[in-house]
Amino acid sequence: MPASNPVSPSAQKLFRCLAIRPVCHPLSPMKKLISLVVISAALYVPAFAAAEAEQTITGKAMCAKCELKQAEKCTNAIQVAGKDGKSTTYLMADNKVAKDFHGKVCKGSLDGVIVTGTVKKDGDKHVITASKIATK
Repeated sequence: MPASNPVSPSAQKLFRCLAIRPVCHPLSPMKKLISLVVISAALYVPAFAAAEAEQTITGKAMCAKCELKQAEKCTNAIQVAGKDGKSTTYLMADNKVAKDFHGKVCKGSLDGVIVTGTVKKDGDKHVITASKIATK
């Protein structure tokens, strides 16, 4: 009578396979698909979260250096009155739209300015990247 082998036939086949090819087996098609989906989702989520919606704010535009003394160089700022009576100052990021408008507010201020753009908070300052500036 032959001696019984405690290792199953499928395990014996696996051991023989590993003995012949000690490198890792390639991923199955399903594992490849799952890996691709996970990597794609990981790359997509930060890009989606970074997309900012444009906002429109209306207020008094002025030079942050000349009028407000809040900047080292001339840059646009807009003060918006809040519901609680306090005003919020938004500094405008330097871009073509803001630079073209700056001549109207340097050394003075202008009421009723409508700014459309993306707003972000930089420390304790609000910064708006203007895509459009208009007056009432």
